[in-house]
Amino acid sequence: SGEADGTKELKPSDEFLLAVLASRTIAEHDHEKVYAGPLALLILTQCERSRPRPLREVASILFKRLREHGRLSEDFAKQFWDMQLEAITGLYICSGVEAANALSNAFMRQWGPRIMPWLERPYYRALKGAVGDCVTADKSKLDLLEVLSYWMRTDFIQEPFMRDVVGHLRRLCQVAGIDSDLETQVARFLQRAAVSCTPASAMPPPPVPPPKAARAAASPAPAASSAQAANEEEMLEEVMSEEVLEEVLEVPEVGLAASPVEAAAATRTLAPSPAAASASSVGCTGRRGGGGRSAGSARRPPTPSSGPRPSAVAA
Repeated sequence: SGEADGTKELKPSDEFLLAVLASRTIAEHDHEKVYAGPLALLILTQCERSRPRPLREVASILFKRLREHGRLSEDFAKQFWDMQLEAITGLYICSGVEAANALSNAFMRQWGPRIMPWLERPYYRALKGAVGDCVTADKSKLDLLEVLSYWMRTDFIQEPFMRDVVGHLRRLCQVAGIDSDLETQVARFLQRAAVSCTPASAMPPPPVPPPKAARAAASPAPAASSAQAANEEEMLEEVMSEEVLEEVLEVPEVGLAASPVEAAAATRTLAPSPAAASASSVGCTGRRGGGGRSAGSARRPPTPSSGPRPSAVAA
């Protein structure tokens, strides 16, 4: 026990804190054999999303430092890619192809949308060496080609370099007695590389969409068109009814103005056809005791009242 030996056992939280502090010390060390050694490879494996956040932050610091060193010379740039590939290979040996693929994807997310010019040629050199290391007589690392096939990206490696990697892989497979066309892992790697190398002119053209007139003829008419047409007809009938009503209900002289009740009654009896409109106007004049007139009759002078004239009364 720790107490019997005179030492004190650490809590899990204290152990995790010490691991973070030690990783930070390695990532920020000045000696190359420390920040680019085996312990640094272990720190880079913490870039994967499932790792604790403090360790991922330390791994990100080391990753950015190695990338900045790549500006100094091509050797430092190749070291940047070599350490990533060595970390992926080590994790593949310990945990399998799925863990290696997850770590590779974590590295790719930190690369950015495009590669810097000073990192392009070292990228090709490091990838070519890693692909060659996967070919062995016992075929124990061929599954790693599945992970490295995603590194064959036309936006990161030029097509002549990519073809050189493919030729290098075929030559090594021939020396090791491996049929590159029958071995599943090798054939899949070559297929993805061939798809990446295929120029745009050799790709089949996209299907031509049908003309707009053909699409309109093929598509069924909307169900709302009939209802809309019926609604427009109703609105037209209402407008015509209002125009006929204005012609029938002319404003008469003083004493013969139609009351609102009578006008409403005439509106209810009004029909959309002209014949029904004239019939309704005749009905209105009949109700007024003969004081009204039809739409086609000539205008008569107002009928004098039955009482005596003001001039006669004055005489």
